[in-house]
Amino acid sequence: MPACRPDRGVPGLVVLERETTEGRTEAWLLPRTRGESPGPALIFAHGNGELVEDWALPMGPIRDLGLHVLLLEYRGYGRSTGEPSEASVREDFVAFHDLLVARPDVDPSRVVLVGRSLGGGAIATLARERKPRALVLLSTFTSAADRARELFPIPRFLVPDPFEVRDVVRTLGVPTWILHGRSDEVISVRHGEALAEACGGRLSLYDAATKTRTCCHVVARSASSAATA
Repeated sequence: MPACRPDRGVPGLVVLERETTEGRTEAWLLPRTRGESPGPALIFAHGNGELVEDWALPMGPIRDLGLHVLLLEYRGYGRSTGEPSEASVREDFVAFHDLLVARPDVDPSRVVLVGRSLGGGAIATLARERKPRALVLLSTFTSAADRARELFPIPRFLVPDPFEVRDVVRTLGVPTWILHGRSDEVISVRHGEALAEACGGRLSLYDAATKTRTCCHVVARSASSAATA
């Protein structure tokens, strides 16, 4: 997908920053391009090997639907300093969420959380602290501990950042949409099926060849639903 730099290519971009004990962490706010205030918002956590700028341009159609978009970065990724961990994700994501909903042009009752792959674990951590209007998980594990045990025969308590997504969705009590690739070689579709079963949410499966296109399509559909709710 097309990427951009922070110094070009994103109309209306607002770079949010916060100081932490490890330095500086950032998030990108993309204000919506139409609609009356206050309006709905979508908070997105990307996957491993990605950065916020990878998603700024693909989120254009979401902004055109009338939603603000907040792209969250992890410590140690891109220009953000420090070390990523579940604790640092919780601290930074809650802080940026609260900055977003404090804006007069944002309706705090209409915030949709979306996470992709690793970002699903991160966004579930935020959902535990700040209940959203809806939750969308794309190619997400039931927990990082479960995924680690598939790779290495280690006890769960030895996984420092377990990201227990299944526990979150089981008790969250909001509309939840799980999307997963049928032949995902990184995170098995069994994880998506287990998440849907845990929360009674909608499960949609897709082919690997349509992964990026489908991901953007699902985000657009979830955003549209929040905008008209």
